[in-house]
Amino acid sequence: MDELRVRGEVRNGQVVVETPLNLPDGFFVIVTEYNPADDTDTPDPPPPTPEACREMMIGLRGRLDLADDPDWETKILMPRE
Repeated sequence: MDELRVRGEVRNGQVVVETPLNLPDGFFVIVTEYNPADDTDTPDPPPPTPEACREMMIGLRGRLDLADDPDWETKILMPRE
């Protein structure tokens, strides 16, 4: 059986989850107590934005001259003249 971990909160005696689940009728679930302070799992960081990737590639290649160039992707691997 796969484990599906979903964060929720009790409001007015009912479990309310952050994201609605589309579970079929008759699906059984187990609800356990959870304290976020006890959580040792650290979530994966979000992926970098395209802008951050561009800046990193330009910086790593030492091509700061391409920082404002709209055609930087084509030129990034070309040797400087």
